[in-house]
Amino acid sequence: MAFRTLLGNAESVALSPDARTVAYSVRSSDRDLHATHSGFLANGVPGHAAGAEIWLTSVPEGARRVLTPDWGSSWCPRWSPEGKLLAFYSDREGEPRIWLWDRDNDTFHVACSEPICVAIGFEGVHWCPDSRRLVAKLRTPNWSPPADNVGDAHLLRQVWMSPHDDRGRSTAKEGWRLFDACRGDLSLVDVGSGAAWRLGTEIYPFGTAASPDGRYVAAMCFADMPSELDGNLGLFDLHLFAVDGSFHCILAAKVPARRGTAFSWSPQSDEIAYTSCAGEAGELIVVSRDGTRRMSPSAGGTCLGNRQGYPPLWSPDGSTIYCTTGGSVYAVSRATGEVRDVTGGLGRYVFGIVHSLESGTVSEFGVPGTVAVMARDGDTLQEGIFRIGAGKPEVIVAESNRSLVSFLLYGDAQGDWIVGQAEDPASPPDLLGVNVTSGEQRRLTRLNPHIDIAPQGCRRLISYHGPRGEHLRASLMLPPKPRAREDLSNDHPALLWTGAVTVQELV
Repeated sequence: MAFRTLLGNAESVALSPDARTVAYSVRSSDRDLHATHSGFLANGVPGHAAGAEIWLTSVPEGARRVLTPDWGSSWCPRWSPEGKLLAFYSDREGEPRIWLWDRDNDTFHVACSEPICVAIGFEGVHWCPDSRRLVAKLRTPNWSPPADNVGDAHLLRQVWMSPHDDRGRSTAKEGWRLFDACRGDLSLVDVGSGAAWRLGTEIYPFGTAASPDGRYVAAMCFADMPSELDGNLGLFDLHLFAVDGSFHCILAAKVPARRGTAFSWSPQSDEIAYTSCAGEAGELIVVSRDGTRRMSPSAGGTCLGNRQGYPPLWSPDGSTIYCTTGGSVYAVSRATGEVRDVTGGLGRYVFGIVHSLESGTVSEFGVPGTVAVMARDGDTLQEGIFRIGAGKPEVIVAESNRSLVSFLLYGDAQGDWIVGQAEDPASPPDLLGVNVTSGEQRRLTRLNPHIDIAPQGCRRLISYHGPRGEHLRASLMLPPKPRAREDLSNDHPALLWTGAVTVQELV
């Protein structure tokens, strides 16, 4: 029996600008394609997307459509700002390229004949505001996919054991092997003509963002590894490109970060906010387009960077920058640099702020000066969504045992709706839609309906003391319908259920 999963922990779902259709990637166990040891298929499709399909679901009606049935591998959908075109990656014709679906005419065509070069889920295309151009990473002409057809050779291994040697081996001359797959040409594609202009060649762009006015593209590009490895951190350069090709410069060099995604444009397109992260310290920096480091606020020892790569987000009017770090949200004044903790009174660990996929601004949902956040109660481990920033926190989604981390971090927001991935101990991930204004919640997908009909036992969180008296908590899962001792022994003579359960500690 096939089991379907969302790519929600590797890439974001995409909600159309009119909030009526959500596009997302689905993998199924009956069409799983195995990548080689390099993590890629032979044609350059990253392993996490191998065999995936693009699905669409109507938010109002719940109608579902598989947009790319039997195409091979299709993933990472992105709506154009006007909502007419859906861009996505697919290897339908062999090599992975950018494809476009015309929503009005229900037609498909290749946006650009040149193949793409992507390795990570968040490396999607980025639309310019005019819906006529998009920014993507194309394959460098002299680059080949780091994979080949190995057949059954991967089942064979030759093992050689080296002599014992206590001397440390230097890695200084090993190059950038871990990041080679991320090397490509940052390019601008005209979706009408299919023409592509390379803005930056032979670089390692991770996070990419087009300015709100469509005149510039910013990219965090891998530059080097720290002299001392620090939790998978890298050093990134913040590049700025003019889309007309008139200039290219580096605004900030060797910024310590984990994913190169922690930056965003101001609504006025005149500045970029980014965060650095090194050890327990991290700061917020605001830099102008001319490279002037205009603001690096002192937060009295408060770390404003984070290791998860969450970007700083702007208020719609550009007056405030919000940073999520250490379970709190800090509001930083653009004018004065004053830092304020806006999670006071919430009493929960905040994972992130709701915003739309292609925007660097928070979603206020009609209440200026507020943000919607996902938070977890440290005692019950239940998660919910709250509005904070204006007095007492307001509940948007009541706390429950559902996991909403992926819902927030890999979801999307448009209009009054938030759509993302949710799951609970008895149900695998599905898409959930939440109307912030009305409070309505809709389950938008049933990827594995055969699990819905399976009998489920109750789940609860229990507390107990360990062998050294330490306070521990565990997830307790009971059988769906305990059967009598004699009934169970008739079916399985060697197995007698006495009512005892296994307790698994939560790490």
